[in-house]
Amino acid sequence: MKNAKSLFFLGVLLVMLPWLGFPFSWDSFFIVIIGLLVIMISRSVRKTEISSQNLQGKSKKTKTSSPVFVENREKADQSSGFASAVASLSANSSKEDNVALES
Repeated sequence: MKNAKSLFFLGVLLVMLPWLGFPFSWDSFFIVIIGLLVIMISRSVRKTEISSQNLQGKSKKTKTSSPVFVENREKADQSSGFASAVASLSANSSKEDNVALES
């Protein structure tokens, strides 16, 4: 709450700054300082939000296990027609190449 009030009053000061009668160089300096303060305060607000969310999330989380599926490779090779077709084609082509080389 303190940071929210600080941001509000810095915003009000920033809006009123042109009518306060400071020289232009001072106005520029104050604008930069106020901008840096706004950045620092907003970062601290964000960090506290993230840390409070992490603390709440850790307390609510429970360990749950997910099912694990394992594929049996022997059945997968037999059932997949494409893999067995490619294997037989490569075996046949190597046999034909050997026959052609021998003759």
